[in-house]
Amino acid sequence: LGLGVVVFNTNQNTFLDANGAKKKLPGSESPEEHAATVWKQLVSPSKAENIVIVAHSYGGVVTMSLAGSSPATSQDFISKVRGIYFTDGVQFSLSKNPSVNEKLVEIAKNYVTSDQPVGQLLKPSSSRD
Repeated sequence: LGLGVVVFNTNQNTFLDANGAKKKLPGSESPEEHAATVWKQLVSPSKAENIVIVAHSYGGVVTMSLAGSSPATSQDFISKVRGIYFTDGVQFSLSKNPSVNEKLVEIAKNYVTSDQPVGQLLKPSSSRD
């Protein structure tokens, strides 16, 4: 099918060495750095052209950070990511890059729990008004 899956475990930032000592995982000192490292080392050099991101809770913050982390990553993100689906995402804002933000408004959705009918828009984004 030509599909691939990469699961970012942005919460794993340390490991135990052979002596049982806790060590920082290089390139993953924080969730945001972990995502940037995985993108740079695995996703960006891959042949993937149609990437969909599913991000839960703080994964929204990590995704926004990744999208605007550097000019090269932002351009790569814009060209490869086709959809972003947040589940109770807690992203506080869009990225600091206007081009990335334009893309995000087109392709991102945040699904939250609600007692309203499925599919009902709960609160319109000010960027879409």
